[in-house]
Amino acid sequence: MELWELASVARAWRRMACGGEVSSQVPGVREEIVESWIRSHRAGVDPYGRPSSSTGQAVRSSKLEGRGQALLEAGVLELLRLERQFSGQEIVVILADAQQRVVEAHYCGERSAVWELARELAGVNLAEERSGTNCVGLAFRLRRPTEVRFYEHYARYLHRWAAIAAPVFHPERKKEVVGALAVMAFRKPLPKQAVSLLGEAAGFVQQRLSRLDALGEALVLEEFARCQARFPDRVIVALSAQGKVLALSSSATKRLSEAVASRTIGASIGSWQALRLEGGFPPKGKHTPSEVVLHLKGRDGDAVFSGTAYPVLNGADAESEAGFVIVAAQATSQKKSKSGESCWRALYGIHDFVGRSRPVMKVLELARKVAAYDWPVLLVGESGTGKELLASAIHSLSPRASGPFVALDCSAIPQELIASELFGYEEGAFSGARRGGKLGKIELSHGGTLFLDELADLPLNVQAALLRFLEDKRIVPLGAQQAKEVDVRVIAAINLQPALATAQNKLRFDLYQRLNVFQITLPPLRERLDDIPLLVEHLLQQSGLGQIRVSPQTWEVLKRHPWPGNVRELRNVILRAALSARDGVIEPSDLVFDTPPARPEPQPPASHRARRLSKEQILLALEQCGWNKSHAAKRLGVHWVTLYRALKRWGLERTPTGAEPASSDGREYETGPGFHSLRQHLSIAVPEPVSELVERRKPETSN
Repeated sequence: MELWELASVARAWRRMACGGEVSSQVPGVREEIVESWIRSHRAGVDPYGRPSSSTGQAVRSSKLEGRGQALLEAGVLELLRLERQFSGQEIVVILADAQQRVVEAHYCGERSAVWELARELAGVNLAEERSGTNCVGLAFRLRRPTEVRFYEHYARYLHRWAAIAAPVFHPERKKEVVGALAVMAFRKPLPKQAVSLLGEAAGFVQQRLSRLDALGEALVLEEFARCQARFPDRVIVALSAQGKVLALSSSATKRLSEAVASRTIGASIGSWQALRLEGGFPPKGKHTPSEVVLHLKGRDGDAVFSGTAYPVLNGADAESEAGFVIVAAQATSQKKSKSGESCWRALYGIHDFVGRSRPVMKVLELARKVAAYDWPVLLVGESGTGKELLASAIHSLSPRASGPFVALDCSAIPQELIASELFGYEEGAFSGARRGGKLGKIELSHGGTLFLDELADLPLNVQAALLRFLEDKRIVPLGAQQAKEVDVRVIAAINLQPALATAQNKLRFDLYQRLNVFQITLPPLRERLDDIPLLVEHLLQQSGLGQIRVSPQTWEVLKRHPWPGNVRELRNVILRAALSARDGVIEPSDLVFDTPPARPEPQPPASHRARRLSKEQILLALEQCGWNKSHAAKRLGVHWVTLYRALKRWGLERTPTGAEPASSDGREYETGPGFHSLRQHLSIAVPEPVSELVERRKPETSN
């Protein structure tokens, strides 16, 4: 730009900035610049304003989602390459996202006052209606490389810069601009090679975006293949992050017909009436499964499926989704007893498990992880800790969310009826049998989840039958001649430690091993006292008593109570207190506990605590920890010195002769003479499979 041209543009800008009329033609000013000035003026942009940034620095990847994150990943390499090309010069190279925000800004010169000016650009929104005429805003509007020099900028703070920007287009939708690269020179004309280098860099960014899209789609298709292998009869749909249909399961293809399915793949979800989502696309950014409703219009008429959309995280960046896999209800179960199936539904979700303490957050994190898999889960916790609620939440997050959730309390059914209740029976199986037979809880759970509460109260012979079902997924109802295949996920719960239950012969060791794929231990309320205010507020709101308040003194009393009944006891105490509260405030006098509040007791010395440990407790802990004394001390809740004192007092300071050494991970060793010595000390019954193993491993004695 010549000096006379620069002076002409400066005079025109001053007239415009002072409120003068801006016509469509201004001598010495390009037409596209004048039109942009008019749009900026109408948008109310202050020509004397400073750059407005919400962050004051570059918008980093943690604040970007979807296409913006991919753009940053693809564009940073080109920014670094341009920075090397203009090294040592007072030049800034920037990357803007689809919202025309500067997400990255690199200064190529030495650290100086210009560097401070360049930092002001980071995080600025360069949209024309926000910042006035500039190269990025014009490049987005004109969809081509655009240069804006000095006084052509609408905002005064940009008058010292000569800049050029090149748009970056969507890899598939060629007219959609998803970002821009720009080069800005301070008080100097742009280098001659800036135009060619910038156009080449924008092309490379677009190519990388295309490769990232292909990688993300490959990750989604990989997860789709895994889901299809686990659920061959389900309607499953794979979607890209932008909502493009990538794949359909064989069950979905059969319902839509081959011709319709081939046209649907590659199109956006909802663009064809044959396949659409009710309520819109799954929410992005949460990275958690969400419930969706899928509509299929095929050869057999309309079908509606409730299902779960699982996000597939991008391999290169775990902060964004590469796409979604939607797993709907099992197609074969749609025609079954519609009247009886609707009552077996999960009543709770993951948000119903109230708490923010560290133990609760660990439980919820593990529950979200295990929900995506179809393996058994064993919940361990005291009565009233919320085992059934958590089981229902796991089911609601799983691909079986649209299927039935059947809960069975093994302690509430007489032992002589538990087998028929679990496996069902045929007509005439026994006297008094219902005409037509009865479906068992396992068969009612087909396509969903079976929750077995109080597993240790299940008779051992029924435990053996349950173990066989877990192995081959087939059941034989009482009086039936043929086996039935049933697709069920089992979640079991027990209110005492599994090792103690197996030692007391209440739980078969082999069944415990089969169910213990995922074990989640629920903390008692006394270990999550910080959650009491949240739980109280939730219980009052749930009971329609949200106006009731709790005094500060009452909180202290509630936190001192041991809560042997856990959340169930807390509910009873709070509801009783709410009914007797005066002026809508619960005071300590309103609290009525089933057991008196705990008083702090002085801690006895270590020697006294050692004497409190019984011989059976010590030996059981040592057995569970493979005679690892440090692990056994932690299990008993005492210091290792305390345990050694007790061992010395009982004469057990050494491992029984012949026992195998303890493993580093603390697993049990149940063979060898040491195990027989332990059985004699404990005088307990060992489950049958373990006993047989011990007999086979006994050393032979010579006569």
